[in-house]
Amino acid sequence: MISCCAWSRRKKSDNFGNCDSFYEKDHGYAWMIVLFSFSVHIFIYGISWSVGVFFVLFLNAFHTVKGVTAWPGSLNTATMYLVGPISSMLTNKLGCRPTVILGGVISAIGLGTSAFANNIYHLYTTFGIVTGVGFGIAYLPGIVIVSQYFEKKRTLAIGVAASGIGFGSFIYPPMIDALNNQYGWRGALLMLSGITLNICVAGAFMRPFKSKIDENKVNVEQKIFNVAIFRSLNYLILCLNNFFILFGIICRLHP
Repeated sequence: MISCCAWSRRKKSDNFGNCDSFYEKDHGYAWMIVLFSFSVHIFIYGISWSVGVFFVLFLNAFHTVKGVTAWPGSLNTATMYLVGPISSMLTNKLGCRPTVILGGVISAIGLGTSAFANNIYHLYTTFGIVTGVGFGIAYLPGIVIVSQYFEKKRTLAIGVAASGIGFGSFIYPPMIDALNNQYGWRGALLMLSGITLNICVAGAFMRPFKSKIDENKVNVEQKIFNVAIFRSLNYLILCLNNFFILFGIICRLHP
């Protein structure tokens, strides 16, 4: 015979919204969070790291000099990383789910309006800045939410989620080329805008993590930005190393 306590626990686990494993680190829904983060990285970096493909499309469409034509892609990549502090503040203020959804909406608007550009300079704003801001807002909370759901397997989980970068940069260039052949570059951007809205779908499933500590309402004051870390030589070496790595990658991506 099932005891009252066991029956109560069983009824609780039958309720999907109140399932204890739903908030358990390293198990259950945590791996779904990895899947959603993986997909967000595909949508963001699939486009951001395909700027060489867009460069050719824009060059053939507007017949401008290469230096001018390369700016939309350069602005897109630069803006995406420059808005990192803004994304961090939004994540702390709103949470991961709303921030990812907001970034998805902004980036989709940027790509959609890029399809109606009359000259290359319009793309500076729409494709370069607006889309870049959306990507920059969305990608950071996509990693933060994974770290919240994992502890023991955090390194593995973040690695799997970040592998979406490579997967996206692999499948997007031929997909963009196929869309361009079928619908033209304007139609391709409209299609990509719709595809990018799936960032919002993935973000909607990024349920905020709740632990037992949350139930006790324990508040810990944290600084958003701590300049003291720049006094660490190891951190400065790491920053310098990442600078040269990204500098080499981005310079290779842009014609």
